[in-house]
Amino acid sequence: MLAFIVSRLLQSAAVMLAVSFLCFVLFNFVGDPVNNMVGQEATTAERAEMRQELGLEDSVGLSSCASWSMPATAISAEYRLARPVSDLIVERMPATLELVAVAALLALAMAYRSAC
Repeated sequence: MLAFIVSRLLQSAAVMLAVSFLCFVLFNFVGDPVNNMVGQEATTAERAEMRQELGLEDSVGLSSCASWSMPATAISAEYRLARPVSDLIVERMPATLELVAVAALLALAMAYRSAC
């Protein structure tokens, strides 16, 4: 039983890494992530600096690995709104919890109704 659990954990880790890499590749080929972060009014020098800071100058494989080892300070700022991500999460939490509660109540009501 322990071997089965370990096997499943390793499989799930492999799937998560593969999906993460696939998402990274798709986001890079669909559009430039730097343009999405700094906007269209940024200068070429600012874009080059952002690419260097985020490690996007390297190949896709190296950039994907670099995004996993990125320090939390590089991820903790929302570039478009220029506010910390933690503030944005706290600001939107009440609406998110309300949506979760309503969805759970609707799911319970529909499950009860279909069981009768």
